[in-house]
Amino acid sequence: MKMSFAVFVTAFVFSLIFGQGQCHIPAGNANYTSVTEVCLKVPYSVDQCYKEALNQPISPRAAKIDCLQRLLWLHESEANLTPADLKYFSTLSQTNWKLGHPYPKTGFRKRQEYRTLTDNQRMRLHMAFNKLYQKGIIRKYGLLHRTAVRLHHDGASFLAWHRAFLAMFEDELRLEDNTVSLPYWDIELDHNMDNPVNSILCSSELLGNCYGDVVTGPFKNWYTSRGKLWREYGSHPRGRLFGHASIKRILFRCHNEEVSFPVKMPGNEEQMEFVYEYIHNGCHNWMGGDMADVDTAAFDPIFYMLHAFIDLLWEDFRKRQTVVCGVDPEKDYPVLTGGPSHGPSAPMYGFDGLQNIDGLRNYWTDTWYAYESRPQCPNCNSKYLYCDHKRNKCVSHSRRTDYNPGQYYNKHGVVAEPFEPPISYIPKRTSNNFEPAPLSDGRSRASAERDARMAMAAGNFGGSAYTINNHVRRDSLPASSMPYSLNAHPQYNVNNNPNLAQVFGSSDLSHRITKYNYINNPKLLPQRPPHRKFISLI
Repeated sequence: MKMSFAVFVTAFVFSLIFGQGQCHIPAGNANYTSVTEVCLKVPYSVDQCYKEALNQPISPRAAKIDCLQRLLWLHESEANLTPADLKYFSTLSQTNWKLGHPYPKTGFRKRQEYRTLTDNQRMRLHMAFNKLYQKGIIRKYGLLHRTAVRLHHDGASFLAWHRAFLAMFEDELRLEDNTVSLPYWDIELDHNMDNPVNSILCSSELLGNCYGDVVTGPFKNWYTSRGKLWREYGSHPRGRLFGHASIKRILFRCHNEEVSFPVKMPGNEEQMEFVYEYIHNGCHNWMGGDMADVDTAAFDPIFYMLHAFIDLLWEDFRKRQTVVCGVDPEKDYPVLTGGPSHGPSAPMYGFDGLQNIDGLRNYWTDTWYAYESRPQCPNCNSKYLYCDHKRNKCVSHSRRTDYNPGQYYNKHGVVAEPFEPPISYIPKRTSNNFEPAPLSDGRSRASAERDARMAMAAGNFGGSAYTINNHVRRDSLPASSMPYSLNAHPQYNVNNNPNLAQVFGSSDLSHRITKYNYINNPKLLPQRPPHRKFISLI
């Protein structure tokens, strides 16, 4: 392919070796190869971009770099399932049918909140995910979802198709280890925090870092169809986790048409607040990175846990349909569907033999899976959660070690890993956002950093939210009685000490600063534990 310039990549500096002319192959040596150079052909569009740029006040080198950056930014990742992939799903969905519907190959299972798994259960789950990744099955499901989005999002089949999709994927996990099941990510546990970006969920002990390339945790160094798996939580203007109010608002409806797209008044965000898919879109965008792009979302294990929670909420809705509304959930398919691919008799993409209406059948929760109860106070059933007694709500622990309520303690003491690990952060273009979605509630990664700085400034520690500070949180609680949160420790529990209610009673910033000062002020701290220093990494 003839063009005005060729691209070379060396082990030194990518941008300094784009030379004009053809690939520099020594004369008389057509088989020449170099360990430090790679010649790349580029599309004519790059050549045209370069020619146009030369008429502008820009150096040739800068023009080349700009055109190549545009090429890489606009690159479309692998798009389609291969014929072999499609045959794989066709065979999968038509195997093990009984009484006119598919049965699980691995038996009935129960799903529970991810943070309530035991250490052994969690380890086995992570191993099963990694086996599917290594076998290329994660890639198959990622690409299946990429195509299915065009057919089963923004309409009536959204909940039904994803129910079948999750059930089939869960069976894949259990074929690797039949002791595991697909856990759900209870969004409300993180929504209940002062700022959900502080959640213990994004620690190396659980799902790994949630900003930049995923380099910690069980899924570190995974790849999607377009490069390294990456996340960018708390940064999207249309990213928001939902809480009890949103769940209750939707649950109290009686018909699927009321909680599905399309809404009767397009663009009306008040109506959209009652739609499962709408609030789900906000969660995808909140996690950001590959999760915020419909083309790559299903390459991240968080995707499956988020959708399991949406499915749990839908199942609660279906139970209420029967008990309260007198509606048969198996027949309540919306009249207003959103398009032909969303119709009740339209085929489920990827799953031969199943139609959209089949996603409403009771056999999924009768023969495939059921849900354990969501974490409840007073114990919340997890070392990663604590009970906020004032609100009577379970809340995720924080992975910050400087000032946040609900700090997490493991057997070694307060968790003290960097708040954000060293990362390679190269943002990628989001080709297809999850839209429409709710506006951010203002609790972002930036606001978490600002709150941390303000809290430390209020304590006169002068530290930075992203640097090592020897003075922050110098004194830990006694190792012999290490609590899961400060409120779990008897002397700090507002229920046991009414005088602390004003100090610990609220999660807004002013009270968090007060609590931070209270804990770090030797005159206020009752029964001050022995002095023990440690470095707080935030």
